[in-house]
Amino acid sequence: MYRLVCADIFACSTKQDHIAKLVNLPASQNPVMAGDVALPPLLIFNLQLPLYQATLFGPLDGEGVSIVLCFALPPGFDPAKLKLIPRVVNIEEWVRKGPLSPPEHKLLVTYNEKPILSRPQHAFYTGRRYLEVDLDLHKYTYLARRAITSYLHRLPYVIWEIAFVIQGNGPDELPEHLLAASRIYRFDFSNAKNLSHFAPVPKPAPGSQGKETPAESPPGANGLA
Repeated sequence: MYRLVCADIFACSTKQDHIAKLVNLPASQNPVMAGDVALPPLLIFNLQLPLYQATLFGPLDGEGVSIVLCFALPPGFDPAKLKLIPRVVNIEEWVRKGPLSPPEHKLLVTYNEKPILSRPQHAFYTGRRYLEVDLDLHKYTYLARRAITSYLHRLPYVIWEIAFVIQGNGPDELPEHLLAASRIYRFDFSNAKNLSHFAPVPKPAPGSQGKETPAESPPGANGLA
C-alpha cells in the first residue's frame, strides 16, 4: 500500500517524540479516498531504540536512536489493487559474522518474523498531510530491552526488514493487510547523526504524548534524505 520514499537514523540524548515536526518531509499528493476513509499521503514510523544498559528499575529514557521511515502512497494508488511479497533477512550470515552465540542464534530464530503488537508502547501524531506512529522500545520489558542492546553493536553485519501490518481480529478482516515495509542494509548505529544538529529538540511536557495537530516543520530542519 505505502512505498518507502526516505529513511534516516538520528542519535538522541533522550527519546524524541513526534519527530516529523523537526525534519523536512518529502512532497506528497493530497489525501486519497478509500471508500469513505481518507488515507494520509504520508505514513511515518519513528522507532525509538535505547542504547543505554537495560536495568530492572530506573527511568525508561536516555541516550538512543530514532529510526525514521517515511512512506507515501504511490501515484494513481487504487486500494482495490494491492499485491505485496514478504522477504527474509540473512540470519545465517549474521551468525557467522556477528558472531552470535548458540543461545543468541536460537533466540533470534525463535522470534524472527514473529508479529509483535505495538500497543501499549505506541503513540500517534498527525499533521496536515501525514500520520506519524512512534514505537517506544524504551518501554519494552527488561528482558526485551536487554536483548535489543546486546544485538545493536553487531547490526553492521545484518540486512534486516521491518513490515507494518494491519491486524485482523476476525474472519471478515482476513487476510491481514500490509501497510508498508522497509529493508535496511548493514547500518552502524554509531554513525547516526545527532538530531540536535538539524533542529532544536525541546523535550515535550509530561502527559503531552498523543494525538495532536502540529505546525509544519521549522525552516532549516533537515534529515529524511
